[in-house]
Amino acid sequence: METGKVQVCFRLNGGIGTYLMQENFILCFFEKFSSAVSITVFGSASVKVNDGLFVGQIFVAHYDVRSQYQAKNFDLSIDINWFPDVVHIDRAKVRAISPQLEQLVNIWIAFKKNASTKDFVRTDSLFDPNVYQYAIANGKNRVNVMDIDRQLDIEPEFRLVLQTLKPEKKVLKRFGLWNQKYITLQQGVNADSTSGISPKQWPNENYSILCRMLKERFPGFVLVQLGESGNNRPIDGVDCCLLGETDFEDLKVLLKNSLLHIDGECGMVHMRRALHAGPSVVLFGQTPLRVYGHAEDINISANICGDGCSKLFSSWKSRCYLSDQPLCMQAITPQHVADIVGSFLLGNYHAKSAEKSKLQELLEDERVCLDEEWVGEWLEKRKVYAYWLETVKIRELTTLKLTADGYQCVTVSEMPAYHYLEGDRQSYVNYMVLNDRYNPGHEHSLERFEALLANFQDGVKPKCHIVVNGKNTILDGVHRACWMAHQYGLDTEITILKVYGDWKI
Repeated sequence: METGKVQVCFRLNGGIGTYLMQENFILCFFEKFSSAVSITVFGSASVKVNDGLFVGQIFVAHYDVRSQYQAKNFDLSIDINWFPDVVHIDRAKVRAISPQLEQLVNIWIAFKKNASTKDFVRTDSLFDPNVYQYAIANGKNRVNVMDIDRQLDIEPEFRLVLQTLKPEKKVLKRFGLWNQKYITLQQGVNADSTSGISPKQWPNENYSILCRMLKERFPGFVLVQLGESGNNRPIDGVDCCLLGETDFEDLKVLLKNSLLHIDGECGMVHMRRALHAGPSVVLFGQTPLRVYGHAEDINISANICGDGCSKLFSSWKSRCYLSDQPLCMQAITPQHVADIVGSFLLGNYHAKSAEKSKLQELLEDERVCLDEEWVGEWLEKRKVYAYWLETVKIRELTTLKLTADGYQCVTVSEMPAYHYLEGDRQSYVNYMVLNDRYNPGHEHSLERFEALLANFQDGVKPKCHIVVNGKNTILDGVHRACWMAHQYGLDTEITILKVYGDWKI
């Protein structure tokens, strides 16, 4: 150890992506106190992973596996997860060598003692959702949130440059990718998952559909699947499946040299950023984009649940909080991803174009026909997170029916408009009386309904799409649905528009 310097050690916590962000923090710490400190890092339990993280990094004097960590062997020992946690300090020595370092340490200690933030300085995940909101409120992300009071001036993107330790040409030749234009994909997102299924994952079948679309449009690109065999399923349609075939150094080389990487939010995405390679297309679900997203990446989120359910409940890694299937991942369609990837490959993708709201995109979509009055009075006043056209049977649709006890969710065949068309005119008359009583000022009337029916040509389906939410409950087009159910039968398949937005699912 160097004499005359504060012997500082950091113990890292988390997965590979988190390790890289913590290593970036240590780099920025070193840049401010380089003349005063000598740094030892205790990282992964794997020697090879530690080599991959720390070899060639001049700010790390020594590194070792986690099991060798002994806090009292150093002048200043810090556990780091979301924030630096000072677990041991020789205050007299730190003060003697660098009063400025002692001041910074005092800020870190005060943060842990503060009643508002003390629970953030932990290695478990109980308070992580609170940390997400803390980061967002302070205009920070996962990379720089640990810089308390911005004492180290850490930017939201990596200063760290991760080194590749194997000859890149040799690695690429071994996998048949030298001089190839290739795109990497990963279907799994949790390295510690043994089931191969996570709510953070985009469905395997969606990756397969995406591969078919990309091969049709860009046959010259090689599609390469990366990942561990234990938590990924092979994607039908890739040209080169490397599940379980790469070590840590191979992975760095492949990610660094791929033209584009497609993945959920995970360690590979953050590794590619630390390599300062090209962008990734990142499919966000449970984890908040505003915290884990990188500005250089192409981040896609249906935003079904705002900032997601990551860490919200104990079994978040195995199931969606709201549904049997992760709605946030279902709402990202292969067509949408293929269009964005295509724009990038053709050189037409610009970050500014991604800022176009999903509502604007919907209103400009030539495939979609909407009722203009409904758009102006309801849809334009809300946010749209995702949408697509889907084929369903009319009997699968539901709608809200007003009753004396409030609104109830019923099938189309239970609506008074359907009863009217089936010959029970009085049912609709009575329904309007009920609306007049409990919903004064409503826009419906018998005359308006009959005028609408007159506009439908016999045997011709209405032009505008029926719009539904994520549970196939009609948002607009109840009367159209009733008319088609009467005209063609409840088992008739129709194309509806499914829309997710800032309303109750």
